Amino acid sequence: MNLDKGKVVFFHSSVDGLQINFPVIKVIDIIREIIGDNGSILAPTDSLGGMSTYDFLKSGQVFDVRKTPSASGLLSEFLRRTPGSIRSFHPIKSVSGIGPDVEEITNHHQHSIYPFDSNSPYFRLLDYDSVIVGIGTGYTGRNTMGLP
Repeated sequence: MNLDKGKVVFFHSSVDGLQINFPVIKVIDIIREIIGDNGSILAPTDSLGGMSTYDFLKSGQVFDVRKTPSASGLLSEFLRRTPGSIRSFHPIKSVSGIGPDVEEITNHHQHSIYPFDSNSPYFRLLDYDSVIVGIGTGYTGRNTMGLP
């Protein structure tokens, strides 16, 4: 995955795409071991659950930053539930993570007019030694970075 000590890792994942013979939750532990205590791990923890943004907002569902589950896959939900995890305050395109840089990366997302503007974690990753990783999924296709 081209990871080193101190990296900021943003992952997209599909557990269905993994062929591992150990508990999937260990994937996060493996990344933490590789990047060390100075590295950070983040993932999208969207709350749309397959709905369009418009339909989600129209549904009246309440976003609880502490309890609303991630609709971005099992690994992102494990990361969201990891002790010490921080989640951005964006009801549609939230990001969760652990590590020393996560608070700074996520702490302005609630000021975003658009989910991916300059206050968003997606934009702020550009200021860090970050890498985007597909775990069980290719880099192309659907990913929150909007990249082909």
